[in-house]
Amino acid sequence: MLSISKKLLAGFLFILVIFLAVSALAGFNMLQLRQMVDFLKGNYTSAMLNSQELMANLHLASTSAAEIIRAPQNREELISFYNSAKEGVFSRFDNIDANLKDSFLSGAPNVIAFKQTTESNIFELFDLTDEYLALPPGTELSHASAAILLAAIRDKEIELTSKCRSLCEALANYSRSIIQRSTDTMFTIMGYVVKVLPVVLLIVGVVFTMFISKGISHPLERIVSSMSEAEKGHLHTRLTFDSSDEFQRVAESFNRMLEGICQMISKVLETSDDLATSSQQLSSASVESAATLLDISKNVNGINHSSLEISHNLEKTTTSVESFSESAQKVAQLAETAVKAVSVTTQAADKGGKTVKKSVEMVGKIKESVDIATQVILDLNSASLQISEIVNTITAIASQTNLLALN
Repeated sequence: MLSISKKLLAGFLFILVIFLAVSALAGFNMLQLRQMVDFLKGNYTSAMLNSQELMANLHLASTSAAEIIRAPQNREELISFYNSAKEGVFSRFDNIDANLKDSFLSGAPNVIAFKQTTESNIFELFDLTDEYLALPPGTELSHASAAILLAAIRDKEIELTSKCRSLCEALANYSRSIIQRSTDTMFTIMGYVVKVLPVVLLIVGVVFTMFISKGISHPLERIVSSMSEAEKGHLHTRLTFDSSDEFQRVAESFNRMLEGICQMISKVLETSDDLATSSQQLSSASVESAATLLDISKNVNGINHSSLEISHNLEKTTTSVESFSESAQKVAQLAETAVKAVSVTTQAADKGGKTVKKSVEMVGKIKESVDIATQVILDLNSASLQISEIVNTITAIASQTNLLALN
């Protein structure tokens, strides 16, 4: 199917074709009218004027010929008038012949017969006069001969004048018939145009109005209604058009948009549910973390107390070991003195001295181990204090997290 734009373009092209057809018809009629006006201004008017002048020259020539016959004393002057009128007759006849070759005038009745008979009658008229003028000067005709010659000239003049008048009447009647027929045809065509054109325009207007109403207004109302439903939250609203035009593409885009919005809302709802579940789990984990941190804090405090007790006991042990070391040294000195004093017990004393030395060495090693253990306990005490601070910080963070989860 055609799209809306192509349908509108086809409608405008149809109206344009009608306008061009009417314009062409009006132009054709105007051309016909212009040709008739040119005809009236041109050959027709010229033919009528030449016919009038031809009759005038014929009358002048026949009158001059009659005067020459009646009054030979003014022969030369009259012959001059006669020759001038004769030339005028032939000149006007040639002009009429040229005018009658016009496409309009050539179809007039008796035109060809007029040209043939009129030309022969003109020659007959002038032959009568020329025969008399060919007589020797001073020759006089009898009254009877002169009367016969004058009557013949007069008859030829009357005949030629009658033919010229008949030609003028024929041309006038023919021109009127052509003009009447052309104007009747023109007005008939224009009458048909005036009658048919409003009907055609009415039909085009009705069809165009129905097209606008059904093809544009109704789909627009459906689109507006669907958009109003979607605006109210009815996202399951859908548009369907059977036409393969812009409205169908708009409906498809509208449906895809609503489907995308529904999918986005579904994802948002799923994300909200997941976020709520995660918040609950985080809140529970925060509570458990807080309890665990409290237990760790208690255990660290216990470890700190135990470390202090161990440190105190180690200090006591160190003091006892030092006292024992001093006593051992004194025993060694006494043993050495006994070795020197009693030679009998030299071997036993030597063995006892070695044993005492080993004991002293063991005591020294024990002292070093006690010192190391004391340092380790002190470091453990410092680490316990740091752990206590870390536990307090974690407890504060857990409390804030718990509050955020509850919010």
